[in-house]
Amino acid sequence: MQLQVRLRKIIRTSRSKAADYDAANVAERGSMAASNPHDKPSPLISVLDTLGSLFTLNLLFLLFSLPVVTIGASVTAMYTVTLRMIDKREGKVFAGFWGAFKKNFKKATIIWMLILLALVALFGMLLYTNTYEGPLATFYTIFMGIGIVVLAVTLPYLFPLLARFENTVLGTIKNAFLLSISNLGGCIKIILAWTVPLGVTIYFPYVFLYTWYLWLFVLFAVITYGTSFTARKVFKRFGVTADTPEGSEIKGAPMPKKENDRIKYVKKESPETEGNKE
Repeated sequence: MQLQVRLRKIIRTSRSKAADYDAANVAERGSMAASNPHDKPSPLISVLDTLGSLFTLNLLFLLFSLPVVTIGASVTAMYTVTLRMIDKREGKVFAGFWGAFKKNFKKATIIWMLILLALVALFGMLLYTNTYEGPLATFYTIFMGIGIVVLAVTLPYLFPLLARFENTVLGTIKNAFLLSISNLGGCIKIILAWTVPLGVTIYFPYVFLYTWYLWLFVLFAVITYGTSFTARKVFKRFGVTADTPEGSEIKGAPMPKKENDRIKYVKKESPETEGNKE
């Protein structure tokens, strides 16, 4: 009994010393940071550094999207880098992009193929309804409207979730849909951020003549970077961050009744960390 009491005292003393040591280290680092104010880059340098990273990221996205079937993996890799930039965990852009591209290639490609399949099906129904009339055309019109809404609601958080968390393909799609209907404001922001610039550029060719270099050098990455702020706020609002442990649930989001269908995530390693392990 006395031995247990002594051991407890030793453990308490060790813990308190460790805590004091950590506090001293934190205070020392804080004083060093305060004594070296010039170590922090100026706002102009930070902006230029961010623009340089986005420029590199945009070129990588276009290069890795050339086969078309890899667009899903490229978008996921781009979101991985921008989310890490926002969290101040950015490293080398190419290493982060390439690591995320390789890691998420299979799932992102499957999701991208499903998106293309859905778009082809919707386009086919549109052609049918414009050509024929009758009950089947009416059914296709209703089904097409529902499909467009579901697709529009699912897409905004689909690739940010895939970039940040491990999950199955169907689980990621389901979680993206639930996040969107639980936060329609953020969903609409992301939709507008992507569709307005792309829509204006596509439907007004003369706009493309004046902005093609922006799309080539930086615009895709800028939109991804901007929408990453919205996605990050939504993740935090529902208790989902980069440090969310395995099996955590989204707080406040609509939850399915079945336990196996609940929204669960596994924390995803950073691409650079995985590269170092290899």
